[in-house]
Amino acid sequence: MGHNDRLDTLSALIARGYMARVACRCGHKVMLDPRWLLEECRKRKLGTVSFAPLANRKRPA
Repeated sequence: MGHNDRLDTLSALIARGYMARVACRCGHKVMLDPRWLLEECRKRKLGTVSFAPLANRKRPA
């Protein structure tokens, strides 16, 4: 992967076979499958797969 490749969407992580590291404000960190995250976004009708809008989301219900 070159230095110009962007990994700013879940689709980009999926295409490259990467996991997504998710960290809470409390410091808890977990590795998640971006395919699962993408499905959750679709279920919740978030309408986006980029990271910026997901960053401020609360814990899933």
